[in-house]
Amino acid sequence: MADGTRARIMEESIKVVQEDQKVMRQELNAVVVAMTSLQSSINELIKRTESRSGKKPIGSNRGHDSDGVGVLGRHKPAPVYLARFNGEHAERWVAQANRYFEFYNIAESDRLAISSFYLDDAAADWYDWLQRQKQISTWEVFTTSLTKRFRSIDLEEPEGLLAKLVQTTTVADYRSQFEAISNRTIPLPVEFLISCWISGLRSDIKQSVICHQPKTLEDAMDKAQLHEHRIQFERGLGRVTLGSSKPILPTPKQPPLDAKSLPHTSAQEKPIRKSERTKEQPKKFTDYIMCATSDSG
Repeated sequence: MADGTRARIMEESIKVVQEDQKVMRQELNAVVVAMTSLQSSINELIKRTESRSGKKPIGSNRGHDSDGVGVLGRHKPAPVYLARFNGEHAERWVAQANRYFEFYNIAESDRLAISSFYLDDAAADWYDWLQRQKQISTWEVFTTSLTKRFRSIDLEEPEGLLAKLVQTTTVADYRSQFEAISNRTIPLPVEFLISCWISGLRSDIKQSVICHQPKTLEDAMDKAQLHEHRIQFERGLGRVTLGSSKPILPTPKQPPLDAKSLPHTSAQEKPIRKSERTKEQPKKFTDYIMCATSDSG
């Protein structure tokens, strides 16, 4: 009887311990889930903070060299600023804004709000109007609308302007115009861009570039500038002539010569010597008479 009682008590005790262990396991699992959720929230908060402060997220390899040392950590770069936009050169400002946001790892959802502080004049009024009309939702929609609203007003598409562009001054100016129009077009085949570039060159430069058969647009542009310099040199624009060269030292200024300071010439010496002889003649004649008298005596 006593053995049966002790066995029953032990079984009940074991059941109690097992129940306690089960409860503890449940509580421990709940703690683990809570810690995991907390860690995820902390990581997300750190990521957002680093994105807004311009720092790279943890684990990112951007800006690191082969040794794993951050380049920005060893070399402190100058701050990068986003230019303000007042309605001019819309395509250029959008491209610069995208580079700015990518450099500082600014999230897509924050770009629209940040860019609104860099709008002035007509651009700021236009943005406020869109906000009241609730026509802006994302950064992509904003940039598309901005480009359409403030793009250069041309009666012809950029592709047509690019095909009709011709060189009127230097290759450098022609290249600047070509690149500006190309930025406004959709991505075009390289062969088409090379053909447009060569066809717009001056005839004497065009023939020289065609002989090289460039495969890239950059090569075609470099060849055009190279042959322009060659033609200028052959025409003499790159040479320095002796007649136009300036002396190393300036010619010293000489004051006008005074008549009294002029050197005596042979024609001027005769009257001076004659006058001197006339002055000295009585004395020399007297000495001669005295010498002759003394000799005769």
